[in-house]
Amino acid sequence: MRGWAFSRISDEREPVRLWDIEEAGRRLAERWVEHTLARIPVSPSAVTVAGVLLNVAVAVLLAHGYLRWAAGLMLLAACFDVADGALARTTGRETPLGAFLDSTLDRYSEGLIGLGLLIHLLQRNAWLDIVLLYLFLVGSLIFSYTRARAEAEGFVTHPGFFTRLVRLVVLALGLLAGQTRIVLWLLALGVQASALQRLAGVCVEARRRASPGKPSALRSWLRNFLAHRALREEPKSPPRVL
Repeated sequence: MRGWAFSRISDEREPVRLWDIEEAGRRLAERWVEHTLARIPVSPSAVTVAGVLLNVAVAVLLAHGYLRWAAGLMLLAACFDVADGALARTTGRETPLGAFLDSTLDRYSEGLIGLGLLIHLLQRNAWLDIVLLYLFLVGSLIFSYTRARAEAEGFVTHPGFFTRLVRLVVLALGLLAGQTRIVLWLLALGVQASALQRLAGVCVEARRRASPGKPSALRSWLRNFLAHRALREEPKSPPRVL
């Protein structure tokens, strides 16, 4: 008997660990898409754009203070966010352009949600919540950038816990429960910790890859940085001889 790790989703794949929520969501979405969207003549990019339009409505509802309605619509938009990639994989229509479009529009969607919530918090003069929202949004950008940059340099990054899907679900559940400040604290600290976790993981991998007797990539970067600053220092003029 297999352990409880979402292994019933597909017997042909490796079981997903319980804490890998995003991967479990992808597998569930693929099973659902196989029986629904895959039979409808709709492109993955159309599903992506539909998800962005839903998040425009989410931003409007947040700005007007309808937090619970916005949270419900946010969960629906999250389903679209998972379904577009699942549809592309299920129907064999995965393309680099589609992946790029999906990733780019995801950033717009997250920015729209943040803008709507920011307008609502400004109307309430909730300055602590605004600071927490800022830390959450900046952490989300850094979290995504560290993965893109690390993969461009050939490093393998840890997926982390606070992925985009997890962030959306946690935020929506917090708004539904009427605990805006608590969920912002959780997201601000969790996303920043996840970003630092990825950064530390890349530094450890860079040190592991370094050849024996050769400084690691991080140590080489620090050495080059300090050497560059030393070169930029203006040389002292020699003493004048009278």
